[in-house]
Amino acid sequence: MKLLINLIFATYFSLLLTGGERFKWTEISFPSEDNSFRIIDVAENNDIWLHDLQFNIYRSSANGWIKYNTSYNDSLTPVKIIKIDENKFFAWAFDTKYFSHIKIFENGNWTNLNYIVDVPLNSVVKVDENDYYIHGNFGRLIRLKDNRFIPIKNPFKNHIWSAIKSHDGTIWFGTKYDGIYKYKNEIFTKVDFADNSNYEIISLIEVNKIIYAYHNEYNIFELRDNKFQKVNKSLAEISGSLYDSKIGITSYSVLKDSLQVKVNYPSKFQPSQVFIKNDSLVFMISDNKLFRGNRYNNFYFYELAGSYLVDGAEQSSSTQSFFNDFNNDGYTDLIVGNVYPPELNNLYVGNNQFPFQERLFKLDDELKDLAIRIYDFADLNNDYYDDVIVSIIDSIGSGISVYWNNKDFTFTKHKTLYSPEYLLKSPVRNIESVDIDNDGDLDINLSYYYGKEDQPGNDIFFTNSFNGQFFELDTSYNELSKGWNAKSTFADVDNDGDLDWFQSVIWWKDRLHLNEYGKFINVSKTHLDDKVFQNTHGSGFADIDNDGDLDLIRSSDEQLVSISLNNGKGIFKDATDSLINRFNNFTQFSYSGHKSINIFDVNNDGYLDILLVTKFTSNNNTTLLLNEKGKAFKSYNDFGISKDSQFYNSAVADIDYDGDLDIYLIKNGKNLLLVNNLDDENYIRIKLVGVASNTSAKNSKIWLYRNNTDSLVGYRETGINNFSTTHKNEDIIHFGADKNFLYDVKIQFQSGNIVTVNNIKPPYKLTINEDDGIYKDALVFGNTLFNLTMESEIQFYAVIIFITIIMIGLSIKYGHEKFNWDIRLSIGLVIVNFSFFWIILLLSYDSQSLFLKFALPSIIASFGVIIPNLVFLSLKSNIIKRNISDYKDELLNQVINFSHGEWALKNINSLIFLQQSIPPDINENEKYKKQLKERINTFNSLTIKSIEKIISISQQIDFEKESTKHLKQTVEEIKILNKKIISNDFFFTEKERKLFVILKEIMRMIRNNTISEYSCNPIEVIDQVLEANKTMIKKNHVNVEFIYPAELKKYALIKANELADIIDNSVVNAVKSFKEKINCSIIIEVKWVAPKFRITIMNNGEEISIENKEKIFEKGFSTLSSSGFGLFNSRNILIKYGGRLILQSSTSQWTNFLIELNEGYINETSYSDN
Repeated sequence: MKLLINLIFATYFSLLLTGGERFKWTEISFPSEDNSFRIIDVAENNDIWLHDLQFNIYRSSANGWIKYNTSYNDSLTPVKIIKIDENKFFAWAFDTKYFSHIKIFENGNWTNLNYIVDVPLNSVVKVDENDYYIHGNFGRLIRLKDNRFIPIKNPFKNHIWSAIKSHDGTIWFGTKYDGIYKYKNEIFTKVDFADNSNYEIISLIEVNKIIYAYHNEYNIFELRDNKFQKVNKSLAEISGSLYDSKIGITSYSVLKDSLQVKVNYPSKFQPSQVFIKNDSLVFMISDNKLFRGNRYNNFYFYELAGSYLVDGAEQSSSTQSFFNDFNNDGYTDLIVGNVYPPELNNLYVGNNQFPFQERLFKLDDELKDLAIRIYDFADLNNDYYDDVIVSIIDSIGSGISVYWNNKDFTFTKHKTLYSPEYLLKSPVRNIESVDIDNDGDLDINLSYYYGKEDQPGNDIFFTNSFNGQFFELDTSYNELSKGWNAKSTFADVDNDGDLDWFQSVIWWKDRLHLNEYGKFINVSKTHLDDKVFQNTHGSGFADIDNDGDLDLIRSSDEQLVSISLNNGKGIFKDATDSLINRFNNFTQFSYSGHKSINIFDVNNDGYLDILLVTKFTSNNNTTLLLNEKGKAFKSYNDFGISKDSQFYNSAVADIDYDGDLDIYLIKNGKNLLLVNNLDDENYIRIKLVGVASNTSAKNSKIWLYRNNTDSLVGYRETGINNFSTTHKNEDIIHFGADKNFLYDVKIQFQSGNIVTVNNIKPPYKLTINEDDGIYKDALVFGNTLFNLTMESEIQFYAVIIFITIIMIGLSIKYGHEKFNWDIRLSIGLVIVNFSFFWIILLLSYDSQSLFLKFALPSIIASFGVIIPNLVFLSLKSNIIKRNISDYKDELLNQVINFSHGEWALKNINSLIFLQQSIPPDINENEKYKKQLKERINTFNSLTIKSIEKIISISQQIDFEKESTKHLKQTVEEIKILNKKIISNDFFFTEKERKLFVILKEIMRMIRNNTISEYSCNPIEVIDQVLEANKTMIKKNHVNVEFIYPAELKKYALIKANELADIIDNSVVNAVKSFKEKINCSIIIEVKWVAPKFRITIMNNGEEISIENKEKIFEKGFSTLSSSGFGLFNSRNILIKYGGRLILQSSTSQWTNFLIELNEGYINETSYSDN
């Protein structure tokens, strides 16, 4: 049913409407509240025809509704009334057999036609004034011509659901599965479907001379080439569309002659029936209420608080409303303060697609009664997000608290600023943010009604420095500002480029202080045309006559609204009588009442209008004063709200972003949102962003000129359009501007910087930055960085990060030095641990636990490098404990290879010689340079690797720390020197000449200290072995002779115990070789044959065969029934020390074994002594 209603509605539009969008809706009372009604017709004289459920007809008249009873008997059920002509209707009713009984209403009378159709009828098609076709179920078709009923034979067996007359006079019939037929010249012709199927046709319509057949939403057919072909169009696309044009507004949009026609109505209507009279008159029934929509060329407001979800609770009592963009997303947010209940202060988050999203506006647990506090919203820390300033009274006294904007609709308390001692008991009456010292950040002005001991109060300032980190109390204006102060406003009223100061005062006259070279001078007596005390509660400045200066608008106990015009130099003359009072009859208002004014361009005509809002006054009045080109203000009450409604205040913003200003009104109970339906595109909206000036661009001046002329269209100064402490309008600068012209804009920021934008064509929205260059970027970056560093949480994080870096750095340094970590391992550990640190930091960011949030990331990151150190330390300790001898043996092997191998020492010696023999003509001596480079290349490729290996092993076992450290440093210096030589730089410093000498000397000391642990006196060792085997020797009657030079004072490179094992094994083997032999002899002779020891062990035992000469040194081989490991181990031990063990000869007389050992060394001095 609803679909058919929408179809009919859209079809009527396509036929009747020619343009226009704005309709003003008025509710019309029904004839009775106890019945339901439907619209039948609206006559030419706009009389409305209705029928009720009993099919009685009602007609509106000047004296009310006239009723015409249908007079059906009780056995009939009324079914339908259809208009067939002007004030002429068909009606029929069903009896118990569903036969249709037809009546006709004409000239105010019902006539029974005494014609009964034996099936239910469906509808009527008008051919001309006296010719109609009535169709019904089972193919019944009747022609009513000249009041005679004529049954028409037809091809239909099923129901005829729909019939229309097309533009060429053809009658079209849509049936239930009998197809679609056209009827012309009394001939029925079937028109087939293109797919040769058969469909039940619910409805036929004609749009733009094209016939459409409707089966269901997915099967719509268009007549093309004499066939009905399926089209990929919806019913809305064909005949018009029903859609939500914006929140709370539904639009019907239709096409007529290729032009789109749109009519808006409040979505809450949800009409059950719509009737179009003509292109300027629409009727609809919604919720059993009748509404008339008249085309309205003026602006009108729809009340849509419920649609936007900002109406609040039924039991609430709201006293404050503030529009502000708290998250800088370009969409206005709304704060509503409630006296009751005090904890329900609403924050409505705005967007352009959905209704407002409601949140609880809460600063902290100490501030629950927010609605009775004074607010201001300003960017105090220059981060381009408005912070909250709120009045407080606590155990200390009065003052304000500043809350930083967290950019997510939450606020963090920054600091509390208390009133001076003499004002601690006085509540703050008004808060005004203003850059009073013009230093680029907003300061805070506080007005006090009461002073000390209930005396008149005064104004004080808190001057802002370092982005809100410090506020300095300034009480230097105490005497100048003394009074029963209600509010202060700061604006350049004398057009000299600096801010002047106006004070609204109760019981005394208002005061104006002009700024003369940075000093405020009270000029009230000469510049204000005040004859009596105004008792001003609200005031502000605006250019109401578009002459380029700011006029003074006030609301007081004495006058609901007063206007004083500015002569351009800050001298004001009262013009209330000439502009307002002679056109309006405003009575005086009692002190007990609440008055509020707001100024904005409500109708986009370029002139600022005034909204008056009152509550609890002797004469409740809510009205608009429309500005007639600055010459007069006239009351306008026909804008969608009851004139005597009581509201507390108003706030203004373009909440639906359509270029006209909407009004939010607060009161006891649900609040109202009046959405302006002007939608005329006659606007220019400007958002200013300060850079050198305060970021909010407060007190910036904007001039709007007709393009390329000096013709001023409008003038604004930002931040001065809030006339009381209980409301705040949007911060966007709104100009009404004719869209048929081009405009130029000039902006002067408070710093004096000027920006111009030319050739603007309405509708237009733009954001203007004071500076778009690198200066802005640097300033924004600096402010952001400074603000971040001043946040306690950021400071905690900075300390944690710093500690983590130190811990990781120290751990890496320790591992590098202690365990010789290479650069890849160090970098890898740094990357892994910092990655873990940041991951844990991010995961714990929202944690309420300080330990998890701050300490845990640092602890885990630190342990990430401490643990590897502990692991390496443990591994090193275990390795050293298990393999210390292996490391020392390896070191010994490296030292021996270096010291006893020709190439290493020879290379160093040659470099020493070359550097000590530098020729005078070195730069020309290519032979010398070639030799030096060759030696350097050998050093780099061979020698240095051996040295670095010695360094590495020494570090692992902490051997000779000082000498190793000195050696490593010398090697690094030599590397630098070598690069210098390779690059043909042959100028050597004195230190560079000695580097290779130092290297050789350090290596000598390391060599000596290394082999010292592996050296012994071979004579003493042999003597001790012979003494130990004395019993065995004597028992076997062996004669032992030990020969050595008495003067020999050298040491052999071998540990004493290892040499003892070798000598002992040789002596035991010799004794075993004697077997049964007598006259057994063993001769041991020690000789020094430079550079080696030669120890010969001879015995006259059993001869060793030739084939066994080498086998005796193999592992496990023995001819003496022993283990076979003695000679094998002995030879391996000697090889380790660079020595050897050989069988020199074996005859029947003597077997000679030769042991050769390198010279050893016993250290008798320390490295520091050397």
